[in-house]
Amino acid sequence: MLEKFKDIEPEVKLRFMYLFNICTLLPFGLFMLILPDVFINLFGWPSQDIYIFGIAASVWAIFGFLSIFGYSDPHKYVPILIMQFFYKIVWMLGVFLVRSIISPPGIWSILLAVLMGVYIVGDLLVIPFKEFFKG
Repeated sequence: MLEKFKDIEPEVKLRFMYLFNICTLLPFGLFMLILPDVFINLFGWPSQDIYIFGIAASVWAIFGFLSIFGYSDPHKYVPILIMQFFYKIVWMLGVFLVRSIISPPGIWSILLAVLMGVYIVGDLLVIPFKEFFKG
């Protein structure tokens, strides 16, 4: 199966990740920015500082928005995917893993971690690291 994946043009794989960002991060980020209390209540998350919550919302919304440009010129906007890849790894290790050791995560935290994992694997598979980091 991985052999078939390798046959797909790198540009097509990159466009898929940008489209995935556009369809997930942009709407969630905007929803979190525009109606933060509704979002928090809908997912049953604990009350939190709206300004700190707004940082995550802004990051998601801007990654989704910038992915529109990435979709039109995939290689030029690879840094978007690279930043996303690394911040999600940091979140998985520094937030989810640490918090899970301290206390068992709730269902929404687990689903968020799964989604972050999907992004990490997707980015890992499509980002042309060798090409980006050479010279």
